[in-house]
Amino acid sequence: MLIGLFLLAMIVALFEHTTGWHFAGSQIHRLPDRAPYSTWVTAWYANVNDFSFFLLMTTIPALVLGLTPTTDSRIRVFSIGVWTIGASLTVHLRSRAVILAYIIVATTAFGLTHVNTIRRIIERIPRRIGKVVPPIFGFVLAGLFVLVPNPITEHGSSLWTRWQLQKAAVLEGGFWGNGFGSSPVVISQSPIDTGGTVSPHSWYGAFITDTGILGLTLFLVFYGSLVAGIVRTANLRDPISIISITSLIALPVAGLGSSNALILPTFWIVLGLSISTFRSQMYSE
Repeated sequence: MLIGLFLLAMIVALFEHTTGWHFAGSQIHRLPDRAPYSTWVTAWYANVNDFSFFLLMTTIPALVLGLTPTTDSRIRVFSIGVWTIGASLTVHLRSRAVILAYIIVATTAFGLTHVNTIRRIIERIPRRIGKVVPPIFGFVLAGLFVLVPNPITEHGSSLWTRWQLQKAAVLEGGFWGNGFGSSPVVISQSPIDTGGTVSPHSWYGAFITDTGILGLTLFLVFYGSLVAGIVRTANLRDPISIISITSLIALPVAGLGSSNALILPTFWIVLGLSISTFRSQMYSE
């Protein structure tokens, strides 16, 4: 499913680039005429970070299939080619968070498919760690954004803006939040200077603004429990299990660059497929 979405996006991009004809809803009409934007990226996204997030999450299955020794050699070559296209486009678009996630994905996928020591370590991770560590990490980050001055000195730069956005999200989200999809309006009304940017530019900021600390905590408990549950019940000889583990590890890192991961269908598709994998593993036990 995910690889199919990636191939469809590439077909649309290739058609628009080669013919010069754009679909009515094409985002190419909105792309600025400057690097790293270019008219040969897909019509589906005008934001390079959103597009890079899509590229990463839809090509993880291809990478895992390409690394799995039991996969047919022709499928392995095709799959690695698909993943390489996604990685090359992301490097071209200079999406830093997703580039970092690509490195994490490659390391994780290779370790799970080829290094038995890593498999044994992962299989011993207690499930309670997933329920406790992510929420604690979320609270620590919230405290840092509020209490620590912005460490980026270049006012208006991309990294400076992202720190300011997270600070605004924590302060304005409070405990209960402001309702799903409220992030742009809430941030625009915040006294925190965000350089005119109103999208939270991370799933973390979006969850806090929309659902508050309570909603963020519940999501992190759910996310951590899902990761730990899949790891503890996974058959690490099965590519589907490895795809789910790798995707969930990549999700929070890659989602730090997108304008608002919560409104991207790929974010929820990956979570839904991972839940399906976990349920299947539980029944098989």
